[in-house]
Amino acid sequence: TSKALFGAGNDLQIYHDGNNSFIKDAGTGVLGIQGNIVAIENTSGVNYFVGVDGAQVELYHNGFKKFETTGTGVTVSGQTISDAIVANGIITCNNVASDKKIAFRRTGANNFSIEHDSAFLYFYNETTSNVIFKMANNNDATFTGNVKIDGNLTVDGQIIHGGSSGT
Repeated sequence: TSKALFGAGNDLQIYHDGNNSFIKDAGTGVLGIQGNIVAIENTSGVNYFVGVDGAQVELYHNGFKKFETTGTGVTVSGQTISDAIVANGIITCNNVASDKKIAFRRTGANNFSIEHDSAFLYFYNETTSNVIFKMANNNDATFTGNVKIDGNLTVDGQIIHGGSSGT
């Protein structure tokens, strides 16, 4: 294998081993790639990575931007799978299609989800496909199953049960 060698002690090497090409920094310093816009692309010019001086860093999958840093955080396109999410603030889901949901899943346990359409917010038991709780835009709420209250209950209005009412 022929190598292009640079530096004291030949610590920067560029070579091909018959199957793969390498740029190797075998020294103690930093291998720096500098530019106002730095792009790493496939042989057809499709982006893998783009870094813009003083602005965003972008990661691509199959030519489609999936991750981008912004001045206020990051933007992710597509599904995100994580072992854990820790949020120190509010999680906001904007422009969510009506068939999308937030799901809470554990192997071997009941799975739950939260969904929203134009009229209702739903809490589902995904294991049984039952709606546990449904709240309308006017704040009317419906529970399916038993409601257990540990502590005080204050009611402003009526409690209706089985067709009879009381205050």
